[in-house]
Amino acid sequence: MGGKQCVANGGAPFRAKIVINNLTKDLTLKEPGTCHCRKDGCERNHHKGLHMDAGKVVQGEEPPTVLDPLDSGMFAISARESTACGPDGELHYDVWRDGVKSGTVTLYFSRDANSSTRSQNSRVSGCVNNGEYELFGDFPPDTTDCTFTLRKRKVEVRLRGQLSAQFGGGSLDMTVPIEDILKLPELQRLLEGMDQMGAQADKLTEVVKKLQEEGIKFDFVSANKPSWWPF
Repeated sequence: MGGKQCVANGGAPFRAKIVINNLTKDLTLKEPGTCHCRKDGCERNHHKGLHMDAGKVVQGEEPPTVLDPLDSGMFAISARESTACGPDGELHYDVWRDGVKSGTVTLYFSRDANSSTRSQNSRVSGCVNNGEYELFGDFPPDTTDCTFTLRKRKVEVRLRGQLSAQFGGGSLDMTVPIEDILKLPELQRLLEGMDQMGAQADKLTEVVKKLQEEGIKFDFVSANKPSWWPF
């Protein structure tokens, strides 16, 4: 019976550790409400987002059911004893933001039992797949550790144009992450009049508007603009 369960005890040949990092400040990953397991004979009394095509998740080292913002978790996969087939599976989470389900995250992972071949893939869908977040994985052939990371996408923008004397003059021609615009020394005179503004996002929005009025051009390195972008 143990050979049919996605989560099982016993020996753990070709073991690999899977780490999940939620580096966002506003997204929570939760176990899905419906079961994704499709394995014949599995009792499905495990994480509802788990499905193993081959191998198993090591009992006692199972994936977390919840990953809060700025939280990390891990689980372990392995082959089964006396088999030549390495672990191969997937893990699904629902993504929640402000108490509302906003999308899904899916992680794919495998390890070849007869070589150093490893593979990983991932996808994010729903409202969280609007360019503000990115999900990526890494499973190097020289390690047994696989890492998946969900984080805020760092969108880069190129600034080009001439500042007026009112804001210190000088030309701008640089590529920076959007969140670093407020740190540019070339814009400090412009920022001096905005010190009383509260949230950084509000200040950044106003700076962008004023630079647009100055005729500064913004060219996105990435095609995805953040949702707050004023133009």
